[in-house]
Amino acid sequence: MVIAAQTGLSGGVVVEDYAVIGGQVGIGDKARIEARAVLGSKSGVLSSKIVRGGGVYWGVPARPLKECLEQLAVLSRMAKKRGPK
Repeated sequence: MVIAAQTGLSGGVVVEDYAVIGGQVGIGDKARIEARAVLGSKSGVLSSKIVRGGGVYWGVPARPLKECLEQLAVLSRMAKKRGPK
């Protein structure tokens, strides 16, 4: 397991083998980080949630990286259509 600086783990958090947790991640009470899961920097895991092993997660709340990037792309396109203020 690797945990980078400024990461906070609340009570009852379980972090399994070979998990990687980036910097400034917040993990809520009773959450579970399964083996080989990767949490990107500044992610947030809500209380009592399970981060499945073998995947890469990012965002607040933490979700699969591909899903998070797709949502950011949609927001970016919406902002471009709206135009400058």
